[in-house]
Amino acid sequence: MNGEGWKFSKVISVPSVLSTIGLIVMMLMYVTTIEAEVAVLQSQQETAEKKFDQIDGKLDRLLDILIGGRQ
Repeated sequence: MNGEGWKFSKVISVPSVLSTIGLIVMMLMYVTTIEAEVAVLQSQQETAEKKFDQIDGKLDRLLDILIGGRQ
């Protein structure tokens, strides 16, 4: 070694800035897409839960009829 050690340049290149901005934009687009997909899935889950509640009510009524008919 010649004793100079590490040298850092304080210059920031334009391609580095552009690629960093591009990565940030892509990351935001990705997160936004995920949030939209989660909202759709939540809506589908709520719809499925409502249908299951309806089925549960129908099954309860059917059991009441079957049990009531045997007595």
